[in-house]
Amino acid sequence: MLGCMLGAWALLAVGLRAAEPTDILLSNQQIVEWTPPGMMVTTLTAVDSDPEDTHTFRLVTGTGSAHNFAFRIPQPAEQLDPNDANAIAIDPENGILNNQVYYIYEADRDYETDPVTWNLRIQVTDSTGLTYSKALNFHLADDRLEDADGDGLTEQDEEDLYGTSDLVFDSDSDGVGDGAEVDGGASPTDADEWPETAFVGWGNDADHALAAPTGGGFTALATGQNHSLTVRSDGGVFAWGGNDTYGQSSVPEGLADVVEVSAGGDFWEPDTAHSVALKRDGTVVGWGCDHDERLVLPEDLEDVISVAAGRSFCLALQDDGTVRAWGYNPHGEVDPPSGLSEVVAISAGGFHSLALRQDGTVVSWGARFDGVAWKEAEVPGGLTNVVEMAAGRFHSLALR
Repeated sequence: MLGCMLGAWALLAVGLRAAEPTDILLSNQQIVEWTPPGMMVTTLTAVDSDPEDTHTFRLVTGTGSAHNFAFRIPQPAEQLDPNDANAIAIDPENGILNNQVYYIYEADRDYETDPVTWNLRIQVTDSTGLTYSKALNFHLADDRLEDADGDGLTEQDEEDLYGTSDLVFDSDSDGVGDGAEVDGGASPTDADEWPETAFVGWGNDADHALAAPTGGGFTALATGQNHSLTVRSDGGVFAWGGNDTYGQSSVPEGLADVVEVSAGGDFWEPDTAHSVALKRDGTVVGWGCDHDERLVLPEDLEDVISVAAGRSFCLALQDDGTVRAWGYNPHGEVDPPSGLSEVVAISAGGFHSLALRQDGTVVSWGARFDGVAWKEAEVPGGLTNVVEMAAGRFHSLALR
């Protein structure tokens, strides 16, 4: 009798044995190109015959785990590997849970050139210790709102509206980027169709310095010794006018993402013509005459927010409100006063420099020539509440 009862209990125990999880589901299996490391990319759900059971997840090695290194699943702090700099601790108060997968790989991924598929293996464990593991994958997804070629048009617009490629800056090779052509009402695929010009020039047209481009979509311009510069809305630079033997109108190949330009030089001194451009990333590019090292940038020049080209020198305003200068320095024009700070604007003249400070005052250094002798380039006493200023060859202006 007792033996029969024990057998029955054994059969009952087997019948009540919990069933292990049978699948792992992902809420998302795509990672958009250029996704930065540290982003949560999907949530995990276990398929289990017991809907009330609880589950924990972890990455495990095995078939299909080749890219486990690129992901992390949050774990209890006491279980983290102290040698894993990318380990993530569970932190419910900040929304970091065990059923999340984080992408931690630091290498950039571009869908157009490297449409990779990631393979990882995940194990789920239920409350009784039963486990199930599965090889899963993520596919790299195309970001159609990106502007890979920097022409001012998204990939979506290029492909769906204009029939162009987001990998080609100037589809019709007419010298104007696709975005600039669209902004100016022209077709980016017709080399014979040009956007309307927005330029008006006047004065001495020596070296055709007034021969403005017939394109449109321009955002900034500058005039120099006998040449002119403009920035297109797509970040490209167009130059025209005198080029002499110094190449002041020969824009460096590949120059892009420009936000500001300045043109320097002195009409009476051909070997002073030069150009300078500020890129969106705060770096500076110069070209043209390099006499007196006016194109040799300071080694630690960075975080620049504005540039100015003078007769034979250049100025740069950094985002911390300080001024850097380089080039020909016969009268101290590249020697900003010690302690100069809180500068919001700069201007480079013939032989002197100006800086507008946040409090509305102007600081000047260098020299001016009054027709008889060189004199210090001083600012008039009591000059305050200035909102803009400009430096010429031998004179200066301030707007209050």
